Amino acid sequence: MRVRLEITPLGATALALFHISSGAALLTGDRTAQLAASLLFAPIAIDVLDKVRRRPKLALTSPPARVEARRPFLDRIHLRNGRSTMFGLQLRADRGSGSTRSATVDSLAREEEREVSIPSRGLRRGRYEDRIIEIRTGHPLGLWRWRATPRLDAVLVVEPARESLPAHAQAALDGDQAQRRPRRDGDPEMFHSMRELRAGEDARRVHALRSATVGRPVVRVDQALADDRWTVVLDLRRAPGAVDGSRRREFERQLGRVANVIDLAVQRGVELTLTVIGAETTHYNVERPATAKRALEVLAMAQPVEYRTLDVDDIPRGRQGGSLWISAQGCSDATVRSAVQSDGFVEVQA
Repeated sequence: MRVRLEITPLGATALALFHISSGAALLTGDRTAQLAASLLFAPIAIDVLDKVRRRPKLALTSPPARVEARRPFLDRIHLRNGRSTMFGLQLRADRGSGSTRSATVDSLAREEEREVSIPSRGLRRGRYEDRIIEIRTGHPLGLWRWRATPRLDAVLVVEPARESLPAHAQAALDGDQAQRRPRRDGDPEMFHSMRELRAGEDARRVHALRSATVGRPVVRVDQALADDRWTVVLDLRRAPGAVDGSRRREFERQLGRVANVIDLAVQRGVELTLTVIGAETTHYNVERPATAKRALEVLAMAQPVEYRTLDVDDIPRGRQGGSLWISAQGCSDATVRSAVQSDGFVEVQA
């Protein structure tokens, strides 16, 4: 932890007045100037001596956090004081989270532990392995202050800001589920399986008898719902000849739309296959909140890539309804047009 003792603007003013009055006393021998210099020097010396005695020795930890870009959140920091009692601590976070204001700890006794919540806002999309916390204290007189900047080994994932889908893309997802909805609830021929209740699902779907038997909330899955599957292709390739950074705003918007689809899939209990076309092609199956977090983390770290031609294996099989091709950089070559025309993909441009 880097710790630095610095003079405050108030202390700098008092020190300048001390220099003026002491200079006047030295040149003129005036007792009033000597008294003024003494009165100015006393608080400056008392404050700096107290600061030396109370040099910060703080241990900070922070749990992993996930936040949506541009959304406010509370950055939770755990403090432990390893030295004498400290007063008037002010904390502010950095690196991926911009503090909207600082958090204040009035006093922290020796060996005391305290959890502090710093009001912050997710700024830049990405994954941050560490964070810098700025700590200041000017107690007791505020003429000098300690500034400590510890670096925390704490993961902060800033996900893309959610963006709504265009009407035609949302209709493709909604229409796919409507076509596959069972015609008669409870039809034994439509029964497929039982599974655990997922986060965000309506608790009214819980099967009471079966849940009591297994000891955890489970829901019935009909055959039509078991067949529900969405396929989303996120194309990170730049259009041929495009300049790096020329479509940054559109790029972030498209990532936000994919994040919105992931949220919808988890909420509705739909299995989602996400294909990300970057420097190489990767496939992710989103079936539960844990896998959704992994997919959202991929979006948090996504970056544009140079244009490349696609192989047959790069393109998943789509079907009519529930298949989206989202071009983050506006790339729409012959491969994309073929997927839209032949494989049932709905193209979503920025």
